[in-house]
Amino acid sequence: MSDQHDPSSRRRVGFIATLVASLLAVVGVATLGVAVARDTQPVPTTSSVPATPSASPPQTPAGSKGDQQADRRDKAATATPKADKQAEKTAGVEPLAGYPPVRVRIPSLGVSAKTLDLGIDDGEVEVPGNASDTGWFTESVPPGAVGASVISGHVTYNGPAVFLDLNQLDRGDRVEVARSDGSTAIFAVQRLKTFPKDRFPTKLVYGRTDEARLRLITCGGRYDQTANNYDANVIAFAKLVGSRS
Repeated sequence: MSDQHDPSSRRRVGFIATLVASLLAVVGVATLGVAVARDTQPVPTTSSVPATPSASPPQTPAGSKGDQQADRRDKAATATPKADKQAEKTAGVEPLAGYPPVRVRIPSLGVSAKTLDLGIDDGEVEVPGNASDTGWFTESVPPGAVGASVISGHVTYNGPAVFLDLNQLDRGDRVEVARSDGSTAIFAVQRLKTFPKDRFPTKLVYGRTDEARLRLITCGGRYDQTANNYDANVIAFAKLVGSRS
């Protein structure tokens, strides 16, 4: 997120990843190196040395959060379709087949955002190149499948961005992830927490789980004008509670 973006750095993120494939074979034992370039998604690494934070351009003040949140909720009331209660399944929830996500909706925040597939580029994780899209880390499971699915979004990017109000989520809030097969995985937020970047909870985010879980990640905490980055990550932990065709 920045006022001045260098197009050549569109796909760069400040969370340096080394040997991601090795992590997938040894989940949860890696040490995470975290940094931020414009508000990004963290990546696990097998390196025992934390990554050096990379710089990001100066940020723009987000403005009135209350006004922006109200505007988004008003838009969501007309833009986000209501759930078909007859088609929605919530009892005896079973994990879903693995189809990639295409859109994330968070009704309580007025968020309805396209979801891009983001992998690793030149040793670093790709991030959305604009304020409005979210990104699914393709080294994590598809949302709704057994395991931890990781979706990130900017908090600011030349101004307010898609996950600006992520830290306003409450326990029980719904997160709806539309998938490429036409189904929607429905998650309920269990908890929301802010972690310093130098103590990122690698195991909690990327560790093995026997249930279908979702992690939404953005930046938070204090913005350091000198280092040009945020000093924390805001993470929402959610679990699958239903699905809709």
